Amino acid sequence: MLTRLGEFAVGLALLWGGNCDAKGRGPGDRRRLVLKPGDNLAALVEQSRPESEFRLTAGVHRLESIDPRSGDSFSGESGAILSGAQILSGFSHSGELWVVQTQAEHRGSYPGKCDERHSACEYPEDLFIDDSPLERAESLEAVGPGNWYLDYSTRKAYLADNPEGHRVEMSIVPRAFWGPAQNVKIAGLTIEKYACAAGDGAIDGRSGRTWVVSNNLIRLNHGIGIRLGDGMQVLHNRLLHNGQLGIGGGGSNGIVDGNEIAFNNYAGYAYGWEAGGSKFAFTKNLVVRNNYVHDNKGPGLWTDIENENTFYEHNHTKSN
Repeated sequence: MLTRLGEFAVGLALLWGGNCDAKGRGPGDRRRLVLKPGDNLAALVEQSRPESEFRLTAGVHRLESIDPRSGDSFSGESGAILSGAQILSGFSHSGELWVVQTQAEHRGSYPGKCDERHSACEYPEDLFIDDSPLERAESLEAVGPGNWYLDYSTRKAYLADNPEGHRVEMSIVPRAFWGPAQNVKIAGLTIEKYACAAGDGAIDGRSGRTWVVSNNLIRLNHGIGIRLGDGMQVLHNRLLHNGQLGIGGGGSNGIVDGNEIAFNNYAGYAYGWEAGGSKFAFTKNLVVRNNYVHDNKGPGLWTDIENENTFYEHNHTKSN
């Protein structure tokens, strides 16, 4: 019996831009793959040679975590979403609360300092009802309307709000893109609901070099929307409603140009520690220009700790 990946390869909904054979090879032996929701993107990337092109069709591509090869590119049709969240279903009553089984696993200790109103901010999993994150409670006894609790020992989530008739999701996967590859391109995607801890990015380029991340919507991820690496270009993205920061990180020769960075720090990290629109540290020759940075719960633009030759130009900051 063919594996799921084998069925996908033989079925050949793989053609994009040029003639490809049954292994997806085309002119110049550059692999071009088109993927539908449910296809195993991470496995295909792992099996592909460097400099492959991956095109995601419209719909939700769930629970993918991608370690690109150097020169790979990833793009999306309108409506293509990479989601780190599972759909929660099968709720039952537990006293006055609703309870459901999840895939969550405790990963050990978590970094971060919470503000006085959000004592459980450091835990990276979030629960969403119709795309709105609920506040996390520290104990089962503290659960009430608008918040929820996760028991790691049983992997059960508890909430007071009735889930019937609503889409309920829980972020599980820690990263969408990560790893040491060079010259990676990520464009035209919605990247949402990844359970990245504080300091980690849904797109985490710290180990790579010269990534180009452009024209994406990056939202509702628990830690940082994008974490910079050496030579990374972050261009014309919308970094909205992330749990800690819209963007942050370090490295040399980074460019952050033309982005909207707004409404970040919903998880309630103490912004004097590290939260809000951005925080850059240990950078060299960083360029930050033409960004609209507004309504973040913390500093809008912040370079802190060993930044050399930083250049800010034509940014608009408001209501941070």
